[in-house]
Amino acid sequence: MEFIMILGLVVLLCMLVWELVLIGVAVLDTKVLVRDSANMAAGHPELKQVEKRTRSAFGLFSNYQIQSFSIKIKHGQAVATAQVKIQMVLPRFSIFYTETAVAPVMK
Repeated sequence: MEFIMILGLVVLLCMLVWELVLIGVAVLDTKVLVRDSANMAAGHPELKQVEKRTRSAFGLFSNYQIQSFSIKIKHGQAVATAQVKIQMVLPRFSIFYTETAVAPVMK
């Protein structure tokens, strides 16, 4: 009886660790995506093309995807903002993560 309870707790703990790994990967992927797209937009005049390339390059796992993404030029700076939806494994709910990066525009 104790073995079954311990085995269940170990499985639950493994699922929790996997969930934390997926959230960490999603956050790191979002940070890199936003930083790189802000840097690209700072040196590239076509913002729509940068946005299209950024959307196609995102996502290692299917557990997270871009909900919204925008690049704007404001006051001589390229501002990139992304909101990512992270689908949880254990209970069926989602969390959202938003990241913004700024890069000076090169003239």
